[in-house]
Amino acid sequence: MEVEKLPWELEVEILSRVPPLSLVRFRTVCKRWQTLFNDKMFINNHLAHSRPQFILCTKSQIYSACIHDLDGNDPSIKMRKLVLDYPNFMLPKKIVYCDGFLLCISDQGVAVWNPWLRQTRWLDYHESCGIRKYGILYDIKSNGYKILRYVIDLDACLANRKIQIYEIASNAWKVVNVEDTLKENLIYLSNSVSLNGTLYYIAFTYEDSCWYSIRRFTCATEKFDTLCRLPCKNVRENTRVLALFKRDRLSVLEQCDATNEIVVWVTKENIKNEDDEAVLWVKFMTVSISIPKLYHKNYNFICDPCYFIDDTDDKRLVVCFGDQFGQACIYIVKGHELKKIKIDPMVESLTNVCAYIPSLVPILGQI
Repeated sequence: MEVEKLPWELEVEILSRVPPLSLVRFRTVCKRWQTLFNDKMFINNHLAHSRPQFILCTKSQIYSACIHDLDGNDPSIKMRKLVLDYPNFMLPKKIVYCDGFLLCISDQGVAVWNPWLRQTRWLDYHESCGIRKYGILYDIKSNGYKILRYVIDLDACLANRKIQIYEIASNAWKVVNVEDTLKENLIYLSNSVSLNGTLYYIAFTYEDSCWYSIRRFTCATEKFDTLCRLPCKNVRENTRVLALFKRDRLSVLEQCDATNEIVVWVTKENIKNEDDEAVLWVKFMTVSISIPKLYHKNYNFICDPCYFIDDTDDKRLVVCFGDQFGQACIYIVKGHELKKIKIDPMVESLTNVCAYIPSLVPILGQI
């Protein structure tokens, strides 16, 4: 008796909801699935169904932290060790996310990594002295990825700043005019997000008065401009973190330094990256229940917090950060309920964390 097969459309829909690690193994099932997993439409559909997880870096190891049963009453975390498979490459000091790829920055240089496909590409890119901030973004015009590096020369005044663009496909970099960025006192590229060929980041600007804004760098024009002011309070001591929401919208989290209260805002409409784009913010949720300070800075430890939000049924905030001792913590907030999930104490002091959506896009042929 012949086994009845599922309609192909239903089969594709089911596979688009399968965890990426399983899909990697399923590539060997049949040629049709192998071809499907390389299809851009399927990859985008799979990304749309995927929830972020966290990538945690310590001084000696990299982990992924996947939250199971987030919609249930007792969510838990599954930790998995990741191996950056490149000979003699030191563990990164910083990891930046873009479209399923991780940009790993160490004293030796830079590597682009897809941990789920176990693919790594080393970039012949040497570090320079000074303060360095990084971003990675996809350039729609050239159909390739570029790295943005912001450098402040410590041996000179703060006005001596450089913006460098590294084009991965051509293995070449150039300096971009930075005249319109000199009024920025702080640039938080560590919390930058990439959307439709544009890199967005939080900047502290002082002109007639001091205020926080979202700035952007557009690959097509290679220019910086201001998208909008933040809806947050203009208190310098507060913590602010930028993130994507539903892949096409922006979100910003602000924690009050005095009370630890958290407010999360989202853009009302999708970001279209147009000139003079009108951006409207709506308040997503307010968290008044006790959450420790998300950002700690001392002589031995600096780690930016990271979060994602979910409104599949009820509004949730999931935030990962290091406490004052560098120990990783994950808090899940739903309404007036707060759950702290303990991370294995064997995970030593946290040095970097980012939200990550696993991707089936191979590095080879893309970068």
